[in-house]
Amino acid sequence: MIDSSILNEPQLARTYLVANTPSYLFRHYRAEPSVYDLATRNTVDDLVSFASEVANDDKRKLKEVVFAYATIVALTFKNQSEVNEKLTNISFQKLDWAEKILSFAEHNQAANIKIEVRIPPRIDQQLKQSSSESSITVPIEVR
Repeated sequence: MIDSSILNEPQLARTYLVANTPSYLFRHYRAEPSVYDLATRNTVDDLVSFASEVANDDKRKLKEVVFAYATIVALTFKNQSEVNEKLTNISFQKLDWAEKILSFAEHNQAANIKIEVRIPPRIDQQLKQSSSESSITVPIEVR
């Protein structure tokens, strides 16, 4: 079950009300720390279940739509192959921007990859005898 109390409802609602494109909503919701918290505290199953429940409800309130979009953006922080697997039989037709936001996740996945670069430390220090100046050279070797 989704705990929506962790979401920054006033900020998310303001963003939703002024959003005129799915990319605007995606960028601003993704930058909201409470949406990231939602992603880290819930499973993909829970997020998909909540979003599809709201999407299929004909009598939903603004607050529920705001939370549903927050949940959909939270899915973009998850492993995309797992999300795609869970969404195979799910339709978000009543949430106009849901499919487009989820497609942004495909492009954004590369930005979530961590790259570790190991650089061996090496400092060459040369002191000039005639003055107190020194220079430090740090070479970087790329392998």
